[in-house]
Amino acid sequence: CTFQLQGPNGTVESPGFPYGYPNYANCTWTITAEDQHRIQLVFQSFALEEDFDVLSVFDGP
Repeated sequence: CTFQLQGPNGTVESPGFPYGYPNYANCTWTITAEDQHRIQLVFQSFALEEDFDVLSVFDGP
């Protein structure tokens, strides 16, 4: 469950969205921008299952 996003915009969705996703899913999105450009995350819909789901955001490789 690995995805790549490049370009000026894109959408990040869990597998099967808006329906459920498999148990123990471990998905990674790598979002890249051109040098000197910024990445902005905007959430239209967001829900986590307590004690199971997590969102982590990192800057860099």
